[in-house]
Amino acid sequence: METKRDKNHDRDRDSEESGQELGLRFDDRITNLFGVDRLASNEYHRAYSRRLLSPEEQLMIAVLEDAVADFMRYMVSGDRKGQKRFADAEAWILDDGTDWVFSFVNCCEVLGLEPNCLRAGLLQWRQRMFSRPRSPSALPPVNLTGKKFRAAA
Repeated sequence: METKRDKNHDRDRDSEESGQELGLRFDDRITNLFGVDRLASNEYHRAYSRRLLSPEEQLMIAVLEDAVADFMRYMVSGDRKGQKRFADAEAWILDDGTDWVFSFVNCCEVLGLEPNCLRAGLLQWRQRMFSRPRSPSALPPVNLTGKKFRAAA
């Protein structure tokens, strides 16, 4: 027979697991944003360890994560869609405006992040990526002739 204590334990465990799956824990969600700066990540975790996000904060961090992911993933994209996603993310990150509730600056400030610090870290990461020697296979293909090629059938 299940006791009240067992039911409470199961409920707590289930809510904790679903919170982590949904990304409701602030320290779980913010880790990805600090991939460029481990010290900032550690300091941030100490300040906000195990803090639950409000729905508004969840949305803001999702917007921020999406932009940072697009900035990093599509920086050297060879197709138009990827280049557009990078350009949109870069423009949003570099914009200092605060008129829109989901601006980069507002999202950072609501989440307790220093926008200029995060922006500088991303720009330094981009600079390191461009200054790295790359193997020819790691670079996107470039068509210098302007001709369109069709795959052989």
